[in-house]
This record gives sequence, structure tokens and C-alpha cells, in this order.
Amino acid sequence: MQRIQRIHQLFEKSVETLSVSLFVIGVISTIFGTISRTFPVLPNLSWANELTRFTIIASILLIIGFGIRKGSQISFTLLLEKMSPGPRLILQMINNILMLSLFFIIGYYGYFFAVSNAGQTSSLLEVSMVYPYIFVPIGSLLVMLEVIFLGITQILIYKNEQKNYI
Repeated sequence: MQRIQRIHQLFEKSVETLSVSLFVIGVISTIFGTISRTFPVLPNLSWANELTRFTIIASILLIIGFGIRKGSQISFTLLLEKMSPGPRLILQMINNILMLSLFFIIGYYGYFFAVSNAGQTSSLLEVSMVYPYIFVPIGSLLVMLEVIFLGITQILIYKNEQKNYI
């Protein structure tokens, strides 16, 4: 179990680093784009707006799985908190299966959407649109991995509750 936790920590740290890097690039791009529009003497950085959009959206798609695992999304937990461990685990697993199904569909069709738009280029940066679109299936895969880690954690919590309950 400790090996899985170590792999998960390494995985989480690398995704966090990539996501923060993309977000920082987006913020810096926004600052440079704003400064270039404010002072007409400077060269026009019209592509900065597009770069900002691509990097910040990619950053969010990469990090959304952590929010799901850590429970930072809005949820109604009153019913779950009042349930005994067995039925609670069943509802949590049903929820996990639904999330896995949803993000599998999003990732599956997102991949084909990205590949089908490989010949299209962005208007200002003139890069293939496969690069921004590929973050949809990558983000979906990362969310699915986080839901699997969440499910393992929920099962381990259930087992600990059963030991303490007996």
C-alpha cells in the first residue's frame, strides 16, 4: 500500500507542477498582452490572448481530478454522514462508477475530436488545434485515475471502520 501511495504522490506532484507551470505561462502571457495593448510603442502581442486561453484551460483540465478526490466540489453529504459504513460505501462506489463512466465518455469523444481537428490551426498562434484539444482526454484520464485512487481510499476507510466497529 505504501508503494501505491508513493506512486500517487509522485504522480500528483508532477501533474501539479505541469498545471502550475501552464497557469503561470497564461498569467505572464496576459500581463505581456495587456502591456503591449496599453503602450502602442511596444510590439503588438495579439497571440497572447490565445496563449492565455489555451494554457489556463489546459491547467484546469489537468488539476480537476485533485478537486474531486479531495472533495472540494459542492456536495450534499448529510445523507452519507448519517448512514452506516456498508451502505455509505455502496453509494460512494455507485458515485465513482458514474464519474468514471462520464469522464470515459468525455475522454473517448474528446480524443476523437482532437484527432479530427489535427489539420486545423489556431488563428493567431498557428499551431495545430490537436494540442489544446488533447488536454480534454488527458484531463479525463487523470480524473479517472483520481476516482480510482478515491475508491481505493474509500474502501480502506471502510475496512478501518469495520475493524473499529467490531
